[in-house]
Amino acid sequence: MRTPRRSFAAPLVITFAGAGGLAACGGSKKEPIHDNPPAPREVTEWTIYKAEGECFSVDAGACPAPTDEKTKFTCSSTSQPYACPEGLSMDRPIVIVRVDPSSCEMKHEMPDCPEGASCNPPPPMPMACPTP
Repeated sequence: MRTPRRSFAAPLVITFAGAGGLAACGGSKKEPIHDNPPAPREVTEWTIYKAEGECFSVDAGACPAPTDEKTKFTCSSTSQPYACPEGLSMDRPIVIVRVDPSSCEMKHEMPDCPEGASCNPPPPMPMACPTP
């Protein structure tokens, strides 16, 4: 004969609190979320161009350099003077990229490679960071 069971399972209680659960239990209502406005976007890329013998920098997001050599560069955004890079042709606009808080370099596009070959971009070229 079997011995009678002398232990019982612990009771299990599940409570569900919906959207009004807190208010029904005397808690407070949910506060609306107060978001701060987004931080101003820090410029990390500049388009550098030459006009009338002088060089200028503009936010590349507002004035990207054209990718087609036949396209003329135009920009209506505010520009800042920039020292023309020595030894660098400014026939076309170039792009300067911030690589860390205190240094920038020229952005290179990947060169066209023959089919089946693997090509590397040119080495980084350190440049002065434009100042606002």
